[in-house]
Amino acid sequence: MDTRWKRRNKASFGQMAAFALVLATNPVLAFVICPNFSGAMGILLLLLSCAVCVGCTVFLFVRTGRVPGSDEILLGESGALPTEVLAAVFLLTPLLGIVLGLSLGTVDVVIAGIGTAGGGVMLLCLLALARKWKAGRLIADSLLARVWPTLCRAARFA
Repeated sequence: MDTRWKRRNKASFGQMAAFALVLATNPVLAFVICPNFSGAMGILLLLLSCAVCVGCTVFLFVRTGRVPGSDEILLGESGALPTEVLAAVFLLTPLLGIVLGLSLGTVDVVIAGIGTAGGGVMLLCLLALARKWKAGRLIADSLLARVWPTLCRAARFA
């Protein structure tokens, strides 16, 4: 395999740390780890957790797909997935988490784990969509854009 490809696709330490911080400061996880915080302290913990999540997510949005020393955007492995699939996974993951959480009972640690894993999946899909948008491939990589010419030809034929 080409070593240049490997070198350009490595995530920087900052990107990995930001991704880990987004998952670690998941508000659901924060309340499971610290259940004794209530009132003002709980609200402060929630706000701090949300601020760290938003800050790290913005950092990841800015950095995702960038190649140091170049203007090109790399789509990565998720670039092969159609836009609609990424959007569907992003939108359906919370519903799946709710269904799993309700079916397993109200064990806080399990719900926090499901929430964190679901948050990771959602973040990966969101970053893949951001890379496609930066590369100008958001519409071009959609299933509808791939099928539209065929539908137009079929309509003209009919």
